[in-house]
Amino acid sequence: MLFFFLHYFNPIYVCAIGDDWLTHTKRKTKRKQSTVSTSSAENLLSAVVEINLRMASIHQVILDGRLSQLNLLINKLGCNVNEKDAYGRTPLHLAVLSDQERYGYRVARLLLQGSADINATDTQQQTPLVYACLLNRTKLVSLFLRTKSIDWRLTDHESYLVVHHAASSSQTSILSAVVQEMKSIGLSMDCKTEMGYTPLILAIKSSRFDNAMFLIDHAEASPFAIDGEYHLTCEQWLQQVEPKMTDWTYYFQKRHPTSKLKRHDRK
Repeated sequence: MLFFFLHYFNPIYVCAIGDDWLTHTKRKTKRKQSTVSTSSAENLLSAVVEINLRMASIHQVILDGRLSQLNLLINKLGCNVNEKDAYGRTPLHLAVLSDQERYGYRVARLLLQGSADINATDTQQQTPLVYACLLNRTKLVSLFLRTKSIDWRLTDHESYLVVHHAASSSQTSILSAVVQEMKSIGLSMDCKTEMGYTPLILAIKSSRFDNAMFLIDHAEASPFAIDGEYHLTCEQWLQQVEPKMTDWTYYFQKRHPTSKLKRHDRK
């Protein structure tokens, strides 16, 4: 009986019943097929996009500047935001290394919202904050410091702390922000690297004299520290970097009369 019904009421045979019914049936059938086809295509496309995103390296997505896809990877697909590349760099490292700080900032903010490890280190044992200091990324430094999750005792392959790198930064505001955070937890500004360099010596060695003044005036850094490699004092390093400055005190008193450095007379 069912076969008889399906056979005789199939659209192919209903032409004997009436053209209007046939036209209506064909339209209805076509509409259903179109709806099913569109829905299937959307589902297939969505599946293909998801597969491609899962296969794509999060590092490559960042390098390609695909911020919207990065957002999908983090918030929808739950990718590993701490995945490392061949150089041990995490996506957060790449955010800092981006040529465009504004883009890097947006990437870093997304990654931190996705629980990126702020203290992750690469093969050089350097964290994203270290690179932010080296590259003078002021906004990124501020963003990282606001997490209140920095491990200030982490050292890199040369036993440098973050403050050692900040001392060589061309932005005194970066050094100031780092020093403020370190002082709040009672860390000394006279900490030395494996070769005996303090932040103050490194500031002078890098010709960052504004940073040197800041360390003396606001961080209680000792101007009498001696490095362990060349066994030079801060004054001697200044003479090495700027031979024309024969008097350590002259420079600092000219820029800041209340300098804490004492005059050392020469014979």
